[in-house]
Amino acid sequence: MDENLWLIPVPGSWLSFIARLMGKKEIANRLLGSLQVDSSKARDLLGWKPVITMNEQLKKTAEAYKKNE
Repeated sequence: MDENLWLIPVPGSWLSFIARLMGKKEIANRLLGSLQVDSSKARDLLGWKPVITMNEQLKKTAEAYKKNE
């Protein structure tokens, strides 16, 4: 690992502003925006259906977390 490497925290709003100045607004939106995924295209084109609902999986995750505390 490089000993001279510095990590400087920069607020997302600053990065977004700089990206707009550079004409890279859409790239900044993809990097800094929501990470929510829309699976509707896969469901429509492939006939895909999730085997478990989001609420069921979140419940299972919370239960596993509580069990391992």
